[in-house]
Amino acid sequence: TKVGFCFDEETHSYTLNGKRMTGITTVISILAKPQLIQWAATEACKFIQTVMERGEPITLDVITEAKTAHRKKKEDAGSHGTDSHALVETFVKYAIENHEGRPIGAYPDAIKKFVDWAQENVDHFLFSERRMHDPELFIAGTADFAYVGKDGKRYMADFKTSSGVYGID
Repeated sequence: TKVGFCFDEETHSYTLNGKRMTGITTVISILAKPQLIQWAATEACKFIQTVMERGEPITLDVITEAKTAHRKKKEDAGSHGTDSHALVETFVKYAIENHEGRPIGAYPDAIKKFVDWAQENVDHFLFSERRMHDPELFIAGTADFAYVGKDGKRYMADFKTSSGVYGID
């Protein structure tokens, strides 16, 4: 049994003195995301529309495949998200190491929206990719980055590549 706070890369789990902690992603998954239901339904409709535009018949197999169209889109987006996440991490670390955390410097086009957002909202970044835990609440997680906003407040953030923002939760 490992003593102290540990992270297992293989299982992507956090433990404290050998006992598995609840991940913060599990905790925040209870937040309502009603827009995801509409998104999944829209992806199914897009799939059926594509089949119709090709002049193919709408069969039971097509309908069955349409039910999971959102999953394929999510998995494809996951790969893009991983790549973008690494670019954002590099940008934030570069800002911290070379510009006192200010979001300036060169960046790839793939994260232009993030950099535009950062330049408008971030005074300076505090850290990138930090594992944290709260022994009292017995939760743990990894924050993508933290920053001091131009409003003077401190924020912890989780970078996402979705088309929308759920808000500050």
